[in-house]
Amino acid sequence: MLPTVLIAEPGTLRKGDMPTEEQAEQREQKRQDRKELLALIARQVTHALGQPDRLHRINVRRLWKNHYRANVLVGPDATSMTIANSFFLVTDDAGYILESAPDMAGRLAPTRP
Repeated sequence: MLPTVLIAEPGTLRKGDMPTEEQAEQREQKRQDRKELLALIARQVTHALGQPDRLHRINVRRLWKNHYRANVLVGPDATSMTIANSFFLVTDDAGYILESAPDMAGRLAPTRP
């Protein structure tokens, strides 16, 4: 069995320190919270745009506090997907979209009939 490897957040551990189980749980909870926030933003983009043909996924990346990049990826599979739409987003602290550039209205990728 391989040993468990914990990845330290910058500035949380000093050389020679070992993370406690509580610290590991807190880091895991932060990762899960970030994952849920990105999923919330992706759902809002889908809601605003509708369901494009051959949607592969919506990729959301955090740029800096409350600022994100969302790419709508379409295609029959991962090897042939393309970016149908791309947006810079500003959200509130809860992850709800306040602004998008370009505006999502009228930017719908082709939809299923």
